[in-house]
Amino acid sequence: MSAPLELTGVRKVYGHPPSEVVAVDDVTLVVPEGRVVVVLGPSGSGKTTLLSIAGCLLSPTEGSVRIVGNEVTSMSERQLPAVRLRHIGFVFQTFNLLDPLTALENVLMPMNLAGRGDARARSRARDLLVELGLEHRVGSRPAELSAGERQRVAIARALANEPALVLADEPTANLDSASGQRVMRLLSGLVRAGAAKALVVVTHDQRVLEFADETYWMEDGRLRRDGSLGVTGAAS
Repeated sequence: MSAPLELTGVRKVYGHPPSEVVAVDDVTLVVPEGRVVVVLGPSGSGKTTLLSIAGCLLSPTEGSVRIVGNEVTSMSERQLPAVRLRHIGFVFQTFNLLDPLTALENVLMPMNLAGRGDARARSRARDLLVELGLEHRVGSRPAELSAGERQRVAIARALANEPALVLADEPTANLDSASGQRVMRLLSGLVRAGAAKALVVVTHDQRVLEFADETYWMEDGRLRRDGSLGVTGAAS
């Protein structure tokens, strides 16, 4: 079976010589099914750019991106939204919630876009919010939520369509230790249970490492494997 994510020789360059900036530099990464991969690195190292390329939000300057076996770098801008909606769940550092909608409606949004706006979808959205400790915030709008609560709504939304690949950008950044543990236990537990095929987390939070199967370090756009950072076969 095809790996949920395969990056081969990926580069992302902004600008032109002599002032060009290489944000991602010749990265090759295969994320097999059933794995939780954590990429650590300082701010400005290229982590978010790499995640955006993996999620079909940015096109690489060079290289190949395959999502569950589908080569996406040759796809048109009109084809990519369907790939994202069907196969990828995003957890953005900036949340990207829709302000006029309640927490429940924000989680329902990707299911509505996928044609699943029925009672079962509404029940799943509510269950996700409850599992993330937001049962009392189902009807609240983003402006009424704390930063940590907005982060958890964003995570619930990312999981709504049961994606093969979950990509998370600093998912614990706005959470206290207990909430961060709960979020990572939920995200990694989906992979352990087979509900999602793989999870990739980019972060500077070393508390996430206990949930990792494979760990990498990214700096100056380059990625290197660093098994000493993580705990192989971490328990859920």
